[in-house]
Amino acid sequence: MTELNVRGQGMKGWGRYLGWGWLLGLAGAWACGGTPLDEAVDAACAGLLPGDVAITEYLNDPVGTDTGQEYVELHNPTRGPVDLYGLTLYASRADGSQETAYAVLEALTVAAGDYLVLGDVRDGPVPAHVDHAYGDGLGALGNSGGRLGIRCGERVLDEVPLSAPAKSGASRIYDGRLVPDMAGNDDLARWCDSPDAGAGGTFQGSPGAANAPCGPMGDAGVPEDAGVVATCRPAGADAVRPVLLPAPGDLVITEVMANPRGDDTLGEWVELRATAPVDLNGVTLVAEAGEATVKAEGCLSLSAGEYAVLARRTDATLNGGLPMPMATFNMDLRNAGGRLQVKAGGVVLDAVDYGLAVDGVATQVSAPLADAARNDAPSAWCAATAAYGSRGNVGTPGRGNRVCEGAGARRAALATVEPPMAARMPGRSRTDVLTGPPEGRVRAGGPMGARSSSPNSWRTHRRSRTPWGSGWRCSRCATWTSMVCRCPTRAEAARRSTRRCVWP
Repeated sequence: MTELNVRGQGMKGWGRYLGWGWLLGLAGAWACGGTPLDEAVDAACAGLLPGDVAITEYLNDPVGTDTGQEYVELHNPTRGPVDLYGLTLYASRADGSQETAYAVLEALTVAAGDYLVLGDVRDGPVPAHVDHAYGDGLGALGNSGGRLGIRCGERVLDEVPLSAPAKSGASRIYDGRLVPDMAGNDDLARWCDSPDAGAGGTFQGSPGAANAPCGPMGDAGVPEDAGVVATCRPAGADAVRPVLLPAPGDLVITEVMANPRGDDTLGEWVELRATAPVDLNGVTLVAEAGEATVKAEGCLSLSAGEYAVLARRTDATLNGGLPMPMATFNMDLRNAGGRLQVKAGGVVLDAVDYGLAVDGVATQVSAPLADAARNDAPSAWCAATAAYGSRGNVGTPGRGNRVCEGAGARRAALATVEPPMAARMPGRSRTDVLTGPPEGRVRAGGPMGARSSSPNSWRTHRRSRTPWGSGWRCSRCATWTSMVCRCPTRAEAARRSTRRCVWP
């Protein structure tokens, strides 16, 4: 589990960073059967994926003493807000030893495309260029080497190598000409000293703002055209625009036809679903037999919820009657099963393992589980049943999938919870988590998964993985109070072997 390091502070330090009321409330919840602190914190950020936060700047060698002057800049490259609550900022030597860490234990939201600065501020007011103080949690950042990263539990969202500036007082920045991402910022050649004057000239940097371009080759080791943003031409437009590069989770693998009737080299295909507006230009499909990158001058755009079919051939008379594929690939999909990945800019957007392929039958993910987190479970997949084309193949290329049946699919759908919330209620209140049925909904007074005729009796909740593993919390709920599930009877809670219910 993550070790929260508030160095040299003891409980007095914890009180300063968390607030005594928050600590006492969480300690009370833990004592009466709630979640341990580290599990609760990890669960709060469970919905974030690698690449959802990127490190774009840091000051590790200020003029004079390091204490109280260093900072780290984070960037949100996604198309929605990101809450840093539950994330851990850490630093270590290059080999991972002597790690220090700071956990964000309050809501700290970074808007889409925006920046946020965490600073080494231990006493006095927080400087204008710092959004949040991490105190002495990281100690002094390495000046000549080491690692700097941010993670949720054991899942690293981004990590970069530390390097020394040419002179003290200059921050290290990721080249402002490049799109910030967790893969590109691993390359030291894409970093340079900031030329901007920050905080009234007391250091060089641009905390909280987009970085300046690094110099040409020779000044900072960055080629003038390195990482230049790709462009495409929208249909009917004269001018090009930047490619809308997908982030992790924006493209989901939802169906695979590895063994079509007839010639596999003609009829194989893979279906992708967009969960946000994206372009497929530059996206790479990776299989054991090779990989293929989508290349086109025109923008191959998908809106949120739209599907794209990648196939071996575009001609419907050859591929078995598929809807028009958006792109083609030329590597084989193994009939015995294998692993598929979809990448953009070297970053994995989604990866799945598909099983043994039945002749003429596509393998598809259950419709309620069509996201990059829950389609990892083998039990989330099943055989397609709807016919398509003219060769007797079965699948739904370019269309929504069916709901898989069976205990395995139900378990996969149920293995989702809300981030835990410290519930302050009178009486015998306890910390609880909200557990959703296959479609992430719970109906008051009914069995999980049952639908109500009244839409007002439904509440939809964000899905994330449960930190507790096995054991469900409340198979049915009588009421929702302060976002806490109340079990209808003590016997129901006992039958489910849980201590995390609130009695009615």
